[in-house]
Amino acid sequence: MRVESGIRLIEEVKDVPYPIDIRADSIGYGFKDLKGKPELVSTVPEVSLMQGMQKALRELCRAETPFFSIGCEQRVGEAGTREHWAKGFIEFAYNFEPAARYENYRTLLANFKESGPFGSVPAPAIFDWVVAPVRLTNHQVLIHSCSVWITARGRKRPAKARKALDESFEALGVFLGTVSIGDHDLSPLFSN
Repeated sequence: MRVESGIRLIEEVKDVPYPIDIRADSIGYGFKDLKGKPELVSTVPEVSLMQGMQKALRELCRAETPFFSIGCEQRVGEAGTREHWAKGFIEFAYNFEPAARYENYRTLLANFKESGPFGSVPAPAIFDWVVAPVRLTNHQVLIHSCSVWITARGRKRPAKARKALDESFEALGVFLGTVSIGDHDLSPLFSN
């Protein structure tokens, strides 16, 4: 059993903010600007059952971090009669247009893999970092965002799969809360 992690770039551009997205297996309630307002994370329906995912979003939304959150989702499923999985993502972007590029997410992943929080992730787990172009329609800019998809698999019960996923998101959040881009004179896309 091990923890795997990789990154890939997709070409499809999406617009943010985006509307509510209702599918057979999940509901995305749409984009909410939470930058500088971590206390509002508890109002996000997608994370209501996931304390670790809430902690990760709070870290992303703190005024001091160089990121803003875009979206999230989680679900639990069954893979046969004895194995359950839980899967979800948190999508975020650098809050500064020049920093929101693929190369910076690749460096961020490399730093995450070397970090202490990555070592605390319960195996087996897969971290799939998906970088994609995003058009911020309110700002008229095109940047790259990163969706970190986490899959916790091989659990005997749905509750154990959800707990492993939640612990994985918490580890990601601990890491993201430590990231800084240092001194700069860049204008943020979303204010605190």
